[in-house]
Parts: sequence; C-alpha cells; structure tokens
Amino acid sequence: MEEFDYRKAYEQISRDLKKALEERDHLDAKISAMRTTITALAASCERAGIEIEHSAEAEHMVVSSSLPDEILSILRATYPGYHRATVIKEKLEQLGHDLKRYKNPLATIHMILKRQVEALKVETAVNAAGERLYRVRKTMGDRMNRAQKKNEN
Repeated sequence: MEEFDYRKAYEQISRDLKKALEERDHLDAKISAMRTTITALAASCERAGIEIEHSAEAEHMVVSSSLPDEILSILRATYPGYHRATVIKEKLEQLGHDLKRYKNPLATIHMILKRQVEALKVETAVNAAGERLYRVRKTMGDRMNRAQKKNEN
C-alpha cells in the first residue's frame, strides 16, 4: 500500500492556489474593463437617442459593491500601475458610481485609501510633482516571484 505524500499534495495545492489567484486577478481586470466600456457605450447610445436595455449585471455591481471594494478592484485591475486619488475618482465615475451623494467625494476617496494603506491592502508612492500615488499591495508570494523573475532576466 502506497503512503500518502503530504508534501507533494501541499505543494500541488499551493501551486493551484497561486494559479487561481492569478486567474482571478486577470478576470477582475477584464470585468473592470468591460464595466467601463459598457458604461461608456450606454452613454453614447443615450446621446445618440438609441434605446437600449441597461445591463442588469453592471447595475447590480454598482449598487452591491462598497466604495472601498470598488477602489480595490480598480487598483487590482491596473496593477502594477500607481494612481492619484483623482484618477481613481474618475474611474469610479466611469464605472457608473454617482459620487454626488458625497459632500466631498475626493476626501472620501482619500480617507478610504488611507484606511486601506493602514490595513496593508494598498501601498503608496510619491511622483516627481510630490503627489501621493496608490496601488494595490500584492501578496508576499507575488512580490517574491516578481523579484525572482527580475533576477532571472
């Protein structure tokens, strides 16, 4: 009778998890791009007087997602790029969020980003103009793999 190899099983599941997370990142980016496109197309149809049936899926995502989740989704979709809070605000609007309900939408976005930095979900940098930039913080494994690939090249 053959003995179960726990190490081999663990290593396989670890690889499978890494692959699944990479696939999820790819799908998140694809969904974000589709949402931006469908919102832009809907606005173009409206301006042209073309009646369309609005996407229930896109509308559901806007009403069911929290603003912090949407900001993380934007940053994941654009990783490894950094963005200013004003760009994140524009992307939220492109996804169909009505930010007029906030007294100061940019201050709200800055507060959310500050909390996400504190929670180690987002990291910051400063550009040449002294503006704070944000991007999603990847897992330690992702950072190690990126460094290893860089060293191989």
